[in-house]
Parts: sequence; structure tokens; C-alpha cells
Amino acid sequence: MTQSRRDFLKLAAVAGLTQPAAARTRRLGAPLAARLRELRPDEISLALVGDLFLVNKFPDKLALATEGVYDLLRSSDAALANLENGLSTTGSPELGGFRYGGALRGAPSIVGELSRAGITAVSLANNHTGNYGPEALLETMVTLDRAGIHHAGAGEDIERAFSPTYFEAGGQRIALLSLYSYYYNFGATDNASATAPGVAGSRAYDIVLGMAGGFDTAARDIKPYLLEPDPGGAQAVLGPLKEDLDRMVRAIGLARERADLTVLSVHIHWGRHTRQDLPYQQRLLARAAVDAGADIFIGHGPHTLRGIEVYQGKPIFYSLGNFVLRPARAAAAPAPDIGSRAGGKETLVARVAASDGRITAVELVPIVIGGNGQPRLARGAIGERIVANVAGLSANLGTRVEQDEWIGTIGLS
Repeated sequence: MTQSRRDFLKLAAVAGLTQPAAARTRRLGAPLAARLRELRPDEISLALVGDLFLVNKFPDKLALATEGVYDLLRSSDAALANLENGLSTTGSPELGGFRYGGALRGAPSIVGELSRAGITAVSLANNHTGNYGPEALLETMVTLDRAGIHHAGAGEDIERAFSPTYFEAGGQRIALLSLYSYYYNFGATDNASATAPGVAGSRAYDIVLGMAGGFDTAARDIKPYLLEPDPGGAQAVLGPLKEDLDRMVRAIGLARERADLTVLSVHIHWGRHTRQDLPYQQRLLARAAVDAGADIFIGHGPHTLRGIEVYQGKPIFYSLGNFVLRPARAAAAPAPDIGSRAGGKETLVARVAASDGRITAVELVPIVIGGNGQPRLARGAIGERIVANVAGLSANLGTRVEQDEWIGTIGLS
């Protein structure tokens, strides 16, 4: 904790300005507040969610179950999400030869939906924010700035794209970095370079283990890889290029020096997309991020939930799945119907508590996404099933999730 944070808490306690934890949870409504752990006065809470496909507005009147989700985000000291589409009017689709589905974006006015939901900051490094070219990506950033929404993962050049955004949450300074890691060659110019705008990209390629003399890297980029032998034996695996990994490590280290908590959000398009089993190399990437100083690792991109690992006392969410699936009224081509895939409409809000720059607890609030794309609290049997599923996936990573009906808890202290 920074000295300014300590001084703030001392003065606030004397003046009676600190808000009791019970008052913060009471705003959520009795059914949810009764299930959530009360925060201590010295703790802050971060609400973490997955992918937002937000290309048109929601109705003025939301379902009560959706308001319950938004209340959870708004009552937190900060809420973080991955914005999976741009918010712009300039540019035209730049899909290249690799991409399936349509180009995704919404009008700049839709940024109000982020504020309505209580979103504090978004990650932009993914495979859709750059669909309409660099000018549209820059317009998206300006749109978010005007709305007071912090963002990371995109910039005027590669250094700015890899730079964090900083914001205050309950008196603590949070650093958010965003990275997009993919496993195939892109034809579009999504990635930022030394002289061009884009997203913060980390390249990854197939590697075959068990070949005579080591790795078979024929016809591929032969730079060093972050890689350890997969326990499963000789097989095709994936790994990020070391030069991109080194850039990530440097960025985390710099952010760590300037913040109380450092969060890395990674949009991973590696093997086994849309499936809940975890590529071994994603664990290597996440652990490298924690070793570099990240306090929280947020994964997304597979559009389904994956397990949670606790490594060195830090939570690693390998995928938080989807959060908003607001369909387009019209698009250049039909968008991928990710909501129909296994688990695409079952997700959760991870509520992370922190104190003195240390993660103290994690709560898992189950969510289902309705046919209109709105997230809704999943109480009862559905919620219990979602949490039980995550508990099973996490057990395979050595993490114990305690389940109290439809709320999950991971203790870190």
C-alpha cells in the first residue's frame, strides 16, 4: 500500500468517512448481499467480467436480474471487462484472409451502456476492436476517453499499446494492461508497430515436440519460444514468441512500480477454442505474468468458462467467458453465434477483494446471458451448476472453490 493510501485510511477513520462494508453490500439487494462476504473497511473490491459484444443499445428498462448484475458492478470499487468491438463511425472492414464471421463495431453513443453497467475500465487488445482499421480504433479510444472509461491494450504505437491505464479504486491505484495472444498468421493490420496504431499483440506459433535434435520449426519464425515440454509427451503445442513475452514482462514490471495492484487482461486465441480444457502453454504465460509482478490475470477469448488457479497467492482466471452478447441489427456478415456454443451463455462475475496491495478473497457470482444478450443473475439450481462446473475445472489446477448454494468462494488469506 502506498503512503498516500495509508494516510487516507487514517484520516478517513478519524473523520468517519470510510463507508462500512455492510452499507456497500446492502445496495445489492437482500438476496445477493446476504450471500456475499462483507468487505472489511480496509478492503476494496474489483468486479471482473468477460467479453462484451456490444454493438447496439439495450432497452431503457432492463430486467430485474440484469439490474442485479449491474448493481454488483456499480457497488464495487471498480469493474473491468473486455470490450470485443470498436465504437466508431470511421473506417471500413479490414478482415484480411484469416478471419471468419463479420466485422464488429457499434456507434460511439453505445459507450453509454458501459457507464450504465458500472464499467470502470476495458481491455481493447482482441481480434475485433481493430476490425475497421486504425482510424476507427483511435476513434474508439477517444470515445472511451470522453465517457471516462479507462482502457488498455491499444495505442498510437506499440509502446503505448503495451502501456497500462491507471485508475483509483477505493484509494488504491490500479494498473490495467491488456494483451492479445493469437496462434495464427493475421492478414489484417491489427497489431501496433513502432510507427502505426493497433493493439498489443503477442504472437504464437505451433511447435512440434519430440523431433530429433529438439523442436521442428521448419517454415516458421525461428526466434526463441517460451516453452517447456508438455507433460503429455510429444505433440503439437503452442507458445508465445519470446520477444513478445519479454515486452509483456517489461510492461508489467514498470506498472508494478507505479501501482498498488497490477492487473493483466489477456485475450487468448490459442488451440481448443470454445472448449473448457486448458492449453498447457496458457499456464506458462499466466505464471510468467505473475512472476513479473501481475496481481491478477484475467483470461478471455474462448467464449466459455475455464478453471481458476491460485499461483503465489494471486488468482489466475483462465477464461471468464462472455458477459454481454448484444446482437447486431445489421452487419457486413453474420457475426459468429458464440452464444450457441457449449457454455457460451453461462458465465460469472469474479468479485476480488484486496487490502494493502494484496488479494484477500475471491467470490464467484454465476450469470446467465438471456436471449436478448443481457447478463442475469443465475440463482438457484442453474447458478449452483455453473459454480460447480468452475469448481471442478479449478480443482484440476489445485484450487479449491467453496460453494454455498449459488455463490462460490476462494480464500486467499
